[in-house]
Amino acid sequence: MADFRDTLYEKYFQTQNGRRHNNANLEQKIKDNWLQLEHEILPLIPGKKDARILDLGCGYGELLMLFNSKGFTQTEGIDISPQQIEMAKELNVPNAQVADAFAYLASQKNAFDIITGIDIVEHFSKDELVKLLALIKEALKPGGIAIFRTPNMDAPFTSTYAFGDYTHQSFLNYSSAEQLFNSIEFSKVEVLPSFIRVKGALKEALRKLVWANLIFQSKLTLFASGKSTKGVYFTPNLIIKVTK
Repeated sequence: MADFRDTLYEKYFQTQNGRRHNNANLEQKIKDNWLQLEHEILPLIPGKKDARILDLGCGYGELLMLFNSKGFTQTEGIDISPQQIEMAKELNVPNAQVADAFAYLASQKNAFDIITGIDIVEHFSKDELVKLLALIKEALKPGGIAIFRTPNMDAPFTSTYAFGDYTHQSFLNYSSAEQLFNSIEFSKVEVLPSFIRVKGALKEALRKLVWANLIFQSKLTLFASGKSTKGVYFTPNLIIKVTK
């Protein structure tokens, strides 16, 4: 029986990432996503420009493009979707290739200073994810770091993020993220909230007001249920940084 990935990933750009975007507004989407990544990921990246960086599940290469624009010189990416890599090549993203993450990482022991995995954790089963993280740890140089972004199951309306993609399988909140990554025995595990913003000053001001009220109500609900708010984030995604 064929794996569902054979169907879903073959045309992943067409059916998921690019289904609402033509070439013109794809460029705007990339710029918008860069702003997100500049707040969430770049501050966690050491400034060494010759660091060897691997972007797992690189898609059509927007993070690789951002790294290159910031002067990083040794970047590469892999993705299981041929259509995603085809789009990356159309966007002139260098060093992006179709590859299976498990096989590729197994061949790269102590090879990378930094490994990123933006929105990939949720694409694996629990068994696969434990295996993948162990391979990521082995592929990092001593003291190397890995950074992930994944949907946060404690976020309001979390189903919008968790179930907006049929290929999603595994989901985390703050507590389970700590449990998972500590079980792989990374030397340091940090779980952080993601960045939120909307375009337009007036809309952003309104968003902050609504968000503050929403978080107050959420914390009040936890309090009423006897649950501490310690170790609970409400942002749509979690950012996880680990050190080998």
